[in-house]
Order: sequence, then C-alpha cells, then structure tokens
Amino acid sequence: LEAQKAQVAKLESGSRPEEIDQAQAEVAQAEATAVNARSTFERVETLAKKSDASQQALDNARSSLRQAEARLIQARKAHTLAVLGPRKEDLEAARAQVRADEATLSIARKRLADTELRAPSDGIVQTRIHEAGAVLLPNSPAYVLALVQPLWVRAFVDEPRLGLVTPGMKAAVGRDGGGEPHGGQVGFISPTAEFTPKNVETPELRTGLVYRLRIVLDGPADDLRQGMPVTVKLTP
Repeated sequence: LEAQKAQVAKLESGSRPEEIDQAQAEVAQAEATAVNARSTFERVETLAKKSDASQQALDNARSSLRQAEARLIQARKAHTLAVLGPRKEDLEAARAQVRADEATLSIARKRLADTELRAPSDGIVQTRIHEAGAVLLPNSPAYVLALVQPLWVRAFVDEPRLGLVTPGMKAAVGRDGGGEPHGGQVGFISPTAEFTPKNVETPELRTGLVYRLRIVLDGPADDLRQGMPVTVKLTP
C-alpha cells in the first residue's frame, strides 16, 4: 500500500524539471543532427547532378537525412510528453489500486483481529465451554462470564403486590450472616408472569404466579457471590 501511494505521488508530481531539460537537450541534439544531414544531402545531390558523386552516395545521404528527421520528430514528442506529465488515466488507475490495497489491508486486519476472543464486557470467567484447539462455528460461545459491572440481583414479586413495584424504586439488598445492606434500585420488571422457582421461598410459601425483577446495585459488592441467596427490601 505504501509503495502504491508513492507511485500515485510520483504521478501527481509529474515530470521533474531536470527530465524536461533533458528532453529539450535531446531535441536540440536531434535538430543539429538533422541540419547536418540535410546539408550533407544537398551537397551530395549537387555533386550527383554534375556526375561528381555516385548514385549510392546520394542514396546514403538521403537515408541519413530521413533517419535524422525521424529522430528529431521522436525527440520532440518525447519532450511534449515530459511537459504534459502522466496521463490522467494512469493516475486514476494508480489511485484505484491504492483503494484496492487499502481494502485488502482492512480485510487482513479484520482477519487478524478475529484470531482473538474479546469479551463484550469485563467479568469473571465461570466456565470454559470448549478446550483449546476446538473448531467452532461462528457466534458459538466459548466462555461463560459473570459480569461485575453492573451488578444486579434477580428477585420475584407475587402478583397481588406487583402494582406496588415501580421502575427506579429504591432497594436494600442484604445477605445471610448480617453485614451492611447494599443499596440499589429496580431496573427491570418482567411483563410476563411465571411460576415460582423452586429455589425461591416467599414468606407465605406461595406457589402461584410471580413476576421477575432485576435489582441493579449502586456500586461494587465484594461480599456477594454468584448464586448467593439474598433478601431484597423495597422502599416505596
């Protein structure tokens, strides 16, 4: 890509002054050669008319003149091309090649980035689903992470008291064994009812329909663990 960019810069800059001067010097040299060849031809032609020069000498002089004139035309065209610089089609082709190289580089970087697994958020690895070297399909999970930020608690509320719970309601989350409760707020209320999970015990041991809540804690809680039972108290 860098080499192609340098080629584009070279085409954009056009011919250097030294290159134009060199082409001009070649034109001057070709003009001098052509003038000398014409003079020689005219002298031989005059002598041939007086029979003082052979027909072969006249033909050689004529051929030298034509060659000198052809070299002069070639030198003049080369000088014109040097002044005009590169063709715009060549410049556009070089720029297109730069864009193609940039696309190739982008694909290579993407493929290199795909060789690394990156977690969407910071967390703690709970389970490694596959061993190293396993071949997985795209979008297949490789690890199970426990997110550490934000930290939230899953709780349930029975249907009769669902109307008392509102999003943003303050909550206090405590654990067994005492300790200062952690502050939080209701971040989510499920719109769908479900049966009480077996690991959830309400004071009345209800087995009817309940609604899932998500209590988002205000800050870190090092004393809480994944799967630990807690007590949630909501403040109206």
